Amino acid sequence: MVSAKIKIGEQLMREGIIDLQQLTRAVEEQKKSGALMGKVLVKLGMVKEDLLQEFLERQMRSRDSRRLGEVLVDEHHITQAQLDAALEMSQRSGQKLGHVLVKKGFIAEFDLIKILSAQMNIGSINLDDVDFNSSLMALLSEEDCKLYRVMPIEANTQRLKLAMTDPSDIKAIDIIRFKTSREIEPYMATDKAITEAIERVYRRREHVSRNSKDGMLIALEKMFEAQKLTVDMQEKIMQQQRTILATLQDLLYNARSNCKPN
Repeated sequence: MVSAKIKIGEQLMREGIIDLQQLTRAVEEQKKSGALMGKVLVKLGMVKEDLLQEFLERQMRSRDSRRLGEVLVDEHHITQAQLDAALEMSQRSGQKLGHVLVKKGFIAEFDLIKILSAQMNIGSINLDDVDFNSSLMALLSEEDCKLYRVMPIEANTQRLKLAMTDPSDIKAIDIIRFKTSREIEPYMATDKAITEAIERVYRRREHVSRNSKDGMLIALEKMFEAQKLTVDMQEKIMQQQRTILATLQDLLYNARSNCKPN
């Protein structure tokens, strides 16, 4: 990870945003703190946060100087005719090129993810292999995962590994960073995989929660029935005791009456 952080600094220096002396100082600070290079540069006052965000967004979208379509044609994943058709549809609909290519069946989504992850130097993840424990899922709500097309896959107190359909979505990364108070390390996953993971994990939590509530309700109902039975038995005993007491009173009264002199 360190090499990637230093590379960001070198790219900022090449664009004239920082100089060599600033980069050297930032690298030293980054080695001591372990923080992301961008965060170090902002903390040291070398780069404004909004400028860094704009730079990172530009880098994510143009990591490779060649456009995605050209890469896919050059590596024989699609034909030039397919690219032209997808570009036209992308321009008309406003949808991203990759989405259009998958939608039209020109390339499998999983293959596209592998190509994009290599092009953007970002790892890909198979969500079937992830253990979605309760503490991990507590970091993000189901609504957030659906809205930003993400799934948390691993976390500690400082960092969150996040599966995303679009790791270049800097706005989503910033929002999730704020919500979780953790630095975000993005990984690529197919939209289908994320949808299935959301359904599988959050429906399971809902099912477990519902079962817990149902179990508690059943237990309370059994306690109520047992208590009601106890009360009914106590009432029967008290009724029997009242009958016995009344009988004894009658016997006592008759005995006293028979003992009176004529």
